[in-house]
Amino acid sequence: MSVAFSDFDNTVPSQNLIGTAFTGLGYNSGRLEFLPATEPKGQGTHDLGHFRAQLDNVRSRFNLDQSEAARRIFIDLFIAEALIGASRNAIVTTEYNISADPARLGHGRLDYLISSIDSAKKVPIYFPSIVIEAKKDLLKPDNATRENGQWQLLSELLTLVQLSGKKKPFLPPFLRGIFTDGRYWNFIEVSLNDPKGNPYVMRSGRIDIVNANNQISDKATVVQNILQYWLANYSEQRTALSPKM
Repeated sequence: MSVAFSDFDNTVPSQNLIGTAFTGLGYNSGRLEFLPATEPKGQGTHDLGHFRAQLDNVRSRFNLDQSEAARRIFIDLFIAEALIGASRNAIVTTEYNISADPARLGHGRLDYLISSIDSAKKVPIYFPSIVIEAKKDLLKPDNATRENGQWQLLSELLTLVQLSGKKKPFLPPFLRGIFTDGRYWNFIEVSLNDPKGNPYVMRSGRIDIVNANNQISDKATVVQNILQYWLANYSEQRTALSPKM
């Protein structure tokens, strides 16, 4: 059975479907950790002053509360800035559609798929990659989308694994994805080769870049540095969420 990505949430049925997908890849258990998203070592040297000015200008000139499409203006700014210094193989594909197939976990649209491109087929290579899911509004404290978003994103990452045809032990060391409205950022990283011997570990690091005065805070540079690090090293085995960076 294939379920639309947008229908995944934090309820038992969704989690059971995701658990079944992991089992099909050769994993029978795992855990979820919530960790602070911190800047990787060696980052922070890039001058982000002009980037902050761009964010402030867009926030003051665009009605970002209007729609998800308006939010993407903000997200696009982060991605474009992060691509500076990134691998030339990191290409952004937007609105990438995955069709329904009973053999796969989910189907639907990936807002952003960042990966290299198959030069012969002219299509994105599924791994290594980063998936970014855009949302309309994640700042409301009672917004269930914050919790549901991580399950939707995980379903997208696992569906890409299924599309690749790979299974344990031939899977990449990390699956990485982000869901964001441009202001609230949740970095998701699934380690498939955890050194503690656990089959898989899903880590979630969250950052809100809007302060109590509804202004862009210095945390925007933390988000930018993590994103830039991920795009520059997306095919490597290092992490931006591990406390032992």
